[in-house]
Amino acid sequence: MTKFDAGHQIVIDTNVLVAGLRSRRGSSYQLVQLLGDKRFRPNVSVSNLVEVRFRLRPTPARLGRRAYPGMAAQCEAMIVTFNIDDFSGAEAFGIRVLRPVKFLRLLGEMQWS
Repeated sequence: MTKFDAGHQIVIDTNVLVAGLRSRRGSSYQLVQLLGDKRFRPNVSVSNLVEVRFRLRPTPARLGRRAYPGMAAQCEAMIVTFNIDDFSGAEAFGIRVLRPVKFLRLLGEMQWS
């Protein structure tokens, strides 16, 4: 299994951030706990932050998702999401799309099987 170089760029989908903030279990929580780790650099847009705010409240919004592929391509990042199908075709543009558990395995951070 390949390990990432220090400072690998990622775009974290809102569904992963919200899940990591709402629960203390699972791969999304573990990923949120690793924010600030030198092995990867999260890229966040303003619309992504607004969406997180709305999703933590009763009314969900999906503002930032359309911007993810462009942002990922611009900073040569991969997208970490639970909704792999939402980004079908991204790999044709050199954008890798992974679930949080797969990303953590690549980092060598998976603490459970």
